[in-house]
Amino acid sequence: MLVIDEAAMVGTKALARLFDAADAGGSRLILVGDPHQLQSIEAGGVLRGLEKRMPTIGLTENRRQRHAWERVALADLRAGEVGSFLTAYQANGRHDRRA
Repeated sequence: MLVIDEAAMVGTKALARLFDAADAGGSRLILVGDPHQLQSIEAGGVLRGLEKRMPTIGLTENRRQRHAWERVALADLRAGEVGSFLTAYQANGRHDRRA
């Protein structure tokens, strides 16, 4: 078994080589990542494409942020709701006072 973390950051050609190597060795390739985060600099999008075509396992609970408002704000940011994210951070005193 070969686990690739942050798989969205791996280019299509590199992933193809890994798939071929895993197949040739009788191994399983496990891709871990978030297609909404940083993408590959090279041609990519494999993780997003696979997510649309195959069953996936996803994390549903965020434990990194301590406060509920932080979890909601980051979910907004991930969904592209930048204004809601910024409003929440400003309302909770989390903004750069130098700006």
